Amino acid sequence: MKSYPPAEPRHLPAGWNHYLASALQVMRRQRGLEFGAAELESAPAELIGLTPGKLLRVGTEFRSSLFRYRLSDWAKSRADRATSADVAALNGGIEIESLSDRPEHAQACLFVATCDPNGYVRELALRQFARWPGRLAMAAALIRNSDWVAPVRKAAEVLLQRCVEHEPQALFELLELALPMRERQRFAPAWSSLIEPVLHAPQHAESLWRATRSDSAAVREYAYAAAVATGARSAEQACIVALDDPHPRIARAALAQAETVLTPDQFDHQLRQAHARRVPALRRDALRAAVRIGLPSLRTCLSEALFDRSTGPRRLAAHLLRERFGEEPRHYWREALDAGDSAKARIALDALSECAQAEDAMRLTP
Repeated sequence: MKSYPPAEPRHLPAGWNHYLASALQVMRRQRGLEFGAAELESAPAELIGLTPGKLLRVGTEFRSSLFRYRLSDWAKSRADRATSADVAALNGGIEIESLSDRPEHAQACLFVATCDPNGYVRELALRQFARWPGRLAMAAALIRNSDWVAPVRKAAEVLLQRCVEHEPQALFELLELALPMRERQRFAPAWSSLIEPVLHAPQHAESLWRATRSDSAAVREYAYAAAVATGARSAEQACIVALDDPHPRIARAALAQAETVLTPDQFDHQLRQAHARRVPALRRDALRAAVRIGLPSLRTCLSEALFDRSTGPRRLAAHLLRERFGEEPRHYWREALDAGDSAKARIALDALSECAQAEDAMRLTP
């Protein structure tokens, strides 16, 4: 009959720091089994400093740790220094109390243990994490709320509740980790009952809005929509700010909504300001929108866009200027070149070189 581990294990993996160093090596695209004392010592701080997205990824690396599955190979590679007792010790267990005087190491050990193949060990680690309810504990709780073992999910739910009560702001910092997990069926109850109520709470409205400045495009996209849905910001405010978002998808979606969300005067103003937006595709879309609504200042917008720093908006402006006003864009570019060296002249040089005529040879040669 198949034997199972005890339901209430007392120990965590003794080789946790080796598993951690191995996983971090893989994330740095290194493949080795030799870890110096300095590398083992610095691994916990490196883990704590990982971005939310990398914390999610490192959990996967633990389960496929080179060190875990090639421990015997490692022992052979150190035959002159390692003994069977060394290998047995790494395969054994430790009590978390042995690390209680080093909080960083204790938290790293528990995080590694929450990714252990043994469900009993994962559950034990989640319960013991309650002593350190910080960012790393919350990350572990979020990840394990999609665990395939029900008791582990329950322990993760309890830990997440404690972490949220202790430091709700950490949840906003870990949105990059939580958002991709919404698609997991087992994660849905935690999202709807524990996470979303905190994100949408009125007292956290400013934290939610600050998430629109996250480095993660997915987090910013969620934060814009949630801020409008919860009333943290009006649709007009969110739309105007999103127009300046560095990700083309977000900026273009904001422009598509602007025509219905903004007043005609506001929309007209934003279109006239489009030449200063950072996303080339947005500047191009703004020109099309200006044509569609018959913007009064359309001719001025098109003549300014002839000197756009990106090729796409520049070519579209040239086409629309010919089509709508019967004007030849070469005339504008020639004037800029004849006026002498300037930022506009350098753009005009690029633009005119694509459609130059014989008379432009003397302008382009210098």
